Amino acid sequence: MHEHKCYLDKTINRKTLAADFLTNEKYIAKAVHEGAGTTFHEYINSLRLAYACDLLSDLAGNDLIVKIADESGFSNRFSFYRHFVAKYGISPTEFREMKKK
Repeated sequence: MHEHKCYLDKTINRKTLAADFLTNEKYIAKAVHEGAGTTFHEYINSLRLAYACDLLSDLAGNDLIVKIADESGFSNRFSFYRHFVAKYGISPTEFREMKKK
């Protein structure tokens, strides 16, 4: 998952991942729960948010937040913003500004 960055694919879900690994959805859900201690959806979003933080921390980059949301695999900027604030307690813009200091 990390190596191939399949979490950046907006269409990824347990069904598509199970098909890629020639297994079933329940196995994927169980493996993620046992390995990460969370649901598949939460795990994917945590990987996406970590990737977004890398993009936001790139001091040379001035990409718009909407572009970072898209590149990180979120379906829209509202979903990205909601998940980001829920996890980090600050907005993506505030995070970027904090990293610039």
